[in-house]
Amino acid sequence: MKVSRFVLLLLTASCLSGIAQARNPAKEDVSVRDPARWYEPADTPDAHFRNLKTEAGAAYAEALAECRALRKEAPKSCKKEAKARMESDLARAHRIRQAAQ
Repeated sequence: MKVSRFVLLLLTASCLSGIAQARNPAKEDVSVRDPARWYEPADTPDAHFRNLKTEAGAAYAEALAECRALRKEAPKSCKKEAKARMESDLARAHRIRQAAQ
């Protein structure tokens, strides 16, 4: 009976600490600001195309960084997939630009 009470106390303590953490979530890091390009107006089809092109390049760079971390897990296929995704994003940007003109 003493063992089960001890286990019950441990479970209660862990639940209470979980509740305390849920009430005090980690604070957001506000030292990093949004990129300025997010707030540049894209009023013309060419400006919107440039924004889409920049975003595709940024997404590609992030994907390549993730691929480099995959040393053992086929980084070549990861890079190939990232390039295909970027080309798809650029093709979409071109379609949007042509539709707007």
